Amino acid sequence: MSICFFAFNRACAGFLHFLGFKEKRNRNYLGSCMVSVVHCSLVSFITYEELSSRDWSFYGTHGARFDLSAPNTPTGTACLLFCSAFMIADQLFMLIWCPEETLFLLHHVATLLYMGSCLYLQAGDLSVALCIFLGEITNPINNFYAITDCLNNEKVGKLLEGLHYIATWSLFLALSLVRLVYSPYAVCWVLFKAYMLEAQGSPIPLIFRMLWVSLPVAVVIASYLFVKGLLADIQSGKTTTFAKSKK
Repeated sequence: MSICFFAFNRACAGFLHFLGFKEKRNRNYLGSCMVSVVHCSLVSFITYEELSSRDWSFYGTHGARFDLSAPNTPTGTACLLFCSAFMIADQLFMLIWCPEETLFLLHHVATLLYMGSCLYLQAGDLSVALCIFLGEITNPINNFYAITDCLNNEKVGKLLEGLHYIATWSLFLALSLVRLVYSPYAVCWVLFKAYMLEAQGSPIPLIFRMLWVSLPVAVVIASYLFVKGLLADIQSGKTTTFAKSKK
């Protein structure tokens, strides 16, 4: 499946070249965004349905079926495989064409470690579903942010710099609310409580519980650094790559 994601990425970039997009970087980023839109749309829906069917509540009052150490369900396993395939393909893409995207590369490594360990143990898919859902629901805005930047670099339209400024504000607010306000409680604390303080975590080996508790914290820290960068761009008034390149 990773091959399919990677081939789709390259096909999108090739199609953009056919349409006349001049900059190779823009074609690569836009191709990646097209694949990401497909992935995040599908995986957000699947993980939300899986969470809801297992008594997850947005407000934290989870039901009796919300067992973070339970064996993986068929849907949970399928979601892990689907998301892992995308992450492997996207990681390969960034290593070749976008090696400067350090935060995203580290994020993908952390995500693959988490999902791979859940597949190995055949348990913990619910915790991954929670992380994936809260991670992917902001991705449409992130793609809007990236797409408007690339189109502005190509000078496709006069209003794109303004649209990208709106996208930057939107992404700043979305990530601040989901990653920095809600996730520390809804993900980090919920996982720490279940895996380190309660009996339900005991079937999972300690080394894996420590990994599953620490990786979401690392993602929150990385998100803080990214949000801090967005705020600096907003304050400077230069949010696009083209504007930043001007002296």
